[in-house]
Parts: sequence; structure tokens; C-alpha cells
Amino acid sequence: MLMQRMYMVRHGQSKDNAHKIVSGTHETPLSELGKEQARAAGRHARGLAIDLIVASPLERAQHTAKIIAEETGYPTADIVTIPEFSERDLGKLEGTSYAQNPRLNGNFPAVEHIVGVEKLPHFNHRVEHGLRQLLQDKQHKTILIVCHVGVGRMLRVVTAGKKPLELYDQPKLENGVIYPLL
Repeated sequence: MLMQRMYMVRHGQSKDNAHKIVSGTHETPLSELGKEQARAAGRHARGLAIDLIVASPLERAQHTAKIIAEETGYPTADIVTIPEFSERDLGKLEGTSYAQNPRLNGNFPAVEHIVGVEKLPHFNHRVEHGLRQLLQDKQHKTILIVCHVGVGRMLRVVTAGKKPLELYDQPKLENGVIYPLL
């Protein structure tokens, strides 16, 4: 029986992250620091024997995945895009500054009642569905998921069998840091 190991990494810092702008599903490129964070994650990943890289379809995750692949010698054409690992839709918060109120950056329960924010049960189900797809993969031994802070926190909730609202109890994922998942 194949024992799978899974790791996750939040994309490198985006330009929106650098300027304290809520991204959610909003597209934003990596900053120069974000590119360096992705290269550092790739150097770290060299020792993990990654044989499958999957990523959110959003530009910042795709770019991070490509940089990690280049650093590890993994073929960039073999990166698998999993739409379920796209960041949570943060509704009318997207594109707004959270510099004056960090509790409105999408990482706190205060966002649950904001217009257009993806409902927590739907977000949980979506991320869980993406993870189930990966767990059915019997060809790969070590998988790296390139995702976002909300998705990474929800992946922790799902793998620990916790309730969706416990998303907010999970530690924040730092940009470009690889974390063990399974």
C-alpha cells in the first residue's frame, strides 16, 4: 500500500499582500519578495522528494508552483491545477485595504457577515472535495499543494476532522513556507 505524504505551501507574497489589499479570488502577481520566497520554498522542497505539485488556478499560486518546480527539477508542464484550491471569495472586501482594520483581511470571523463572502460550509466542502481527489491518487507518494492562507487553514481543519468555523483557530500560513499536512 502506498503511503502518501502531503505538504502545503502558501504562495509567495503578492503585490496585494505587500500593500495590505484583500485578494481572495482577485488576481495579483507576486512581488519580488514573493518570487524569492518561492525560490526558497523550492530549495527546501528539493529534500522532500516531491513527485506531484498541484496548485490553485490563481496567478500567484501558479507562479509560485512554477518557481518551486524549476528549483526542484520538476517539469512545470506536469503541475496539476485544482480549482477547489482557489482562495475563498471574499466578496466586497476584495481589492480593499485592510491596513486600518486588519480584522477585515479575510482571516477573522468578522468577515462571515460581509456581503458576497463565500459561505463557510461551501468553502469547507470545496476544499474537502479537492483533498479527496488527491487522496484517491495512488500514483504519487509525496504531494505539494500550492495554495492560499484560507485554503491552507481549511485543509488543516479538514484533515483534523474539525468544524468549518474552527478555520479561525488555525495558525496563519506564512508566504512561501512549506508545512506538513499529512
